[in-house]
Amino acid sequence: MLPTGVCMLTGELPPDRGGVGDYSARLSDALAAIGVPVGVLTTRRAGQPLRRTLGASAVPVHAAVPTWDARAWRLVIKALSQLGPRPLLHVQFQAGAYNLGGSVHLLPTIVRAALPHARVVTTFHDFLPPYLFPKAGPARLAANQWLARSSHAAIFTDLADLEQAGPGVHGYVVPIGSNIDCAPAAEPSRADLRRLLGATDDTLLVGYFGFLNPSKGVPTLLAAIRQVAAQRPVRLALIGAETGVSNPTDQPEAHAVQQAISESGMAHLVTSTGYLPPADLSAALLACDALALPFRDGASARRGTLMAALAHGLPIVTTLPSRTAPTAGPSPVWLGSGPHAVAIRDGVSALLVPPDDAEVLAAALLRLGTDTALRDRLAAGAGAVAARIAWQALAAETAASYAATFAGPPP
Repeated sequence: MLPTGVCMLTGELPPDRGGVGDYSARLSDALAAIGVPVGVLTTRRAGQPLRRTLGASAVPVHAAVPTWDARAWRLVIKALSQLGPRPLLHVQFQAGAYNLGGSVHLLPTIVRAALPHARVVTTFHDFLPPYLFPKAGPARLAANQWLARSSHAAIFTDLADLEQAGPGVHGYVVPIGSNIDCAPAAEPSRADLRRLLGATDDTLLVGYFGFLNPSKGVPTLLAAIRQVAAQRPVRLALIGAETGVSNPTDQPEAHAVQQAISESGMAHLVTSTGYLPPADLSAALLACDALALPFRDGASARRGTLMAALAHGLPIVTTLPSRTAPTAGPSPVWLGSGPHAVAIRDGVSALLVPPDDAEVLAAALLRLGTDTALRDRLAAGAGAVAARIAWQALAAETAASYAATFAGPPP
């Protein structure tokens, strides 16, 4: 039984730059397209309208939350009380999107007390703990675990996060989708765009897409590009915005990366595009010969940039999950779990290399530079995986988790 109304709660939403906001917008639009009544409750931003719509389905957006503390509880209860006999709150959780505070962690408890007929589903975009207060210590992880246990259902974008949540969680593993459609701008042409990015016909154009935060492994990528440059013409394109709104570490890391490029004499090997509108970003991705995503904690289903690369059918070099034993070989990266799961396999839909290993990453890039058949095979494999992360499929899985929470008395 589906809810009579869904309140999608998110700390960020486009035009904010951030994966949680993009996910919330696209999931809401896809849910509305399959008949789930949904509206978005989000942060009040200066210069932005209090009410608007988003997506092809014209999902209503209420930018009504002035700050993420206990005052947000009243707004949530008010919104849910207007959604009929089966209201559902869907919290899009990432600690940074809620100012690292703890008020959101208590929302399921508040909703259960105020509206026993309502349900709460929480999506964990990662399981990084909030700040809470000085010397919070173990309470930080406990806050996340309580949010997961007190929700009627919890959706995790990565299996490792579900394991951290501990026992007593009604959990699902559902990957995120691509936040960039494969819909490139018609002009300039791919050849002209490659020249604008600093690549000639014989240059291996390696793309990187994503914020320059410490988890992304960009220093390792720079070291690998330097090694590749010693053997063949290569260019690295840092595509898109360098920083987002939710992670305070993005800005200093972006500065450190640009400083490293300058001080190492690599400026002639690197082009930074800065923020690009979606159609131009899509075209820039497709202009690349390969995309390198050397995540320090390994590739996972919560990485929106990886999903965008798959959706564009690009040859990808990314990293093995951090828990993979060195002697175990290239284990696949699983997206989702259960009967809907699909794997990114080494040599089939990506090349998988160890994290923080510039030498192996350089070797993989050199291999792609000389083996066009491998690039074609990886591109086809990426396209096959992309069907798993289409927003229609993710919306259907999410709606099924909603229905399950109303199938019996609240657990």
